[in-house]
Amino acid sequence: MALKKNVLMSLVIVLALGVAVSDVYSAGRKFDLKLKLKKGQKFGLKMVANQKMAQTMMGQEQKMKQMTAMGMSFEVLDVDDNQNMSIKTTYLTIHTKTEGPMGVLEYDSTKPPQPAANNPMSAMQAAMLGQSFVMKLTPKGEILNIKGMDEMIAKMIDKMTTDEAKKQQMKEMMKNFINEDKMKEISGTMVAVLPPKPVGIGDSWTNKISVPIGFPMEIDTTNTLTDHKEGIITIGTNAVIKTGDDAKPTEMGPMKMTMKMKGTQKGTIQIDSATGWIVRSKADANFTGEFKTEPNEQMPQPMTIPIAIESVTTVEPMAVK
Repeated sequence: MALKKNVLMSLVIVLALGVAVSDVYSAGRKFDLKLKLKKGQKFGLKMVANQKMAQTMMGQEQKMKQMTAMGMSFEVLDVDDNQNMSIKTTYLTIHTKTEGPMGVLEYDSTKPPQPAANNPMSAMQAAMLGQSFVMKLTPKGEILNIKGMDEMIAKMIDKMTTDEAKKQQMKEMMKNFINEDKMKEISGTMVAVLPPKPVGIGDSWTNKISVPIGFPMEIDTTNTLTDHKEGIITIGTNAVIKTGDDAKPTEMGPMKMTMKMKGTQKGTIQIDSATGWIVRSKADANFTGEFKTEPNEQMPQPMTIPIAIESVTTVEPMAVK
């Protein structure tokens, strides 16, 4: 019995030493993090964004909740001589839900379709299913370009109507929702921006981008490599987000509107150290600011609308064929 106890104790000590040595090795190791994808590889990811918004109009506070979930596949079509990767991105599932003063609007591509009158946006969301565009990524995760947006919009419109006059109107409207900048924003949540040089646990790097999503948003992020375990790299992120100083008014019908927003975002990203591809991520963000409307014939008095937003965005693996 004593011999068995000694053997078990020895095994425990050996395992403990193995973990300790592994931790020390990871702590002193430098990782050259890159996207190293091969032609023909295919991945699936599901992004879920939950948002709470409160705004005050004419002394009345209005609250709204929004949920957007998208399942997407990413297929590597080509890798060029500079190791830049062309990746076909396809919408597989879409689920959106908005709760506000006007009631609840919901669309779920996995459920039977409802009449368009119940949700005017459902026709456009349904038309997105199966549509694709191609983004080109550098080994460091930067999006060089996105191609196929015009073709994607044309295919969506063909699904939605056969009326040529309506097609042109819909094309102009859809460009506000589906364009290269918007796709970069969505795709950017599913691709990690990697450090320019090898980093070890505790090392940090920064990246700054401008995302024009209706209003230009500047995102200044500090990334820190926090862990390496079983082939998974964990990165902590802290970002300061604000509207650009040169933000111009956005036209919404007869109304011109400017926005000033600022906030912070904190999260974690896990990536596969072998491929550099994102495994999962989570980001919590808080924003405050205001909208300002300019006078027009319908609203001769300018209006200031304070707004506060809380959001949680997650990315998880998704099985694809």
